[in-house]
Amino acid sequence: MPPQIGVQLYSVREQLAQDFVGTMKRIAEIGFAGVETAFFDETVKPKEAKRLFDDLDLTVIAAHCPMPLGEQQEFTLSLLDDLQCQRAIWHGWAEDA
Repeated sequence: MPPQIGVQLYSVREQLAQDFVGTMKRIAEIGFAGVETAFFDETVKPKEAKRLFDDLDLTVIAAHCPMPLGEQQEFTLSLLDDLQCQRAIWHGWAEDA
């Protein structure tokens, strides 16, 4: 079996902002097996996105999110649970750090 390839959704963020469902359908059509989520905007909820990913047979490989520490802990753990994802990818230091 050839290796399964995922796509980092941040790389198509502009397309997702224009047409989330259509972009995700195209990603699945191309043959990607999974996605690494990026930050969701207010129009897409993680649970809704997860249902779409499941419908398209796309695995959530990882979630780009804040570290699950301090004030962000509940948010991040909830996000990972909603996406049924076990890998959190931290985006790095804040610009003002």
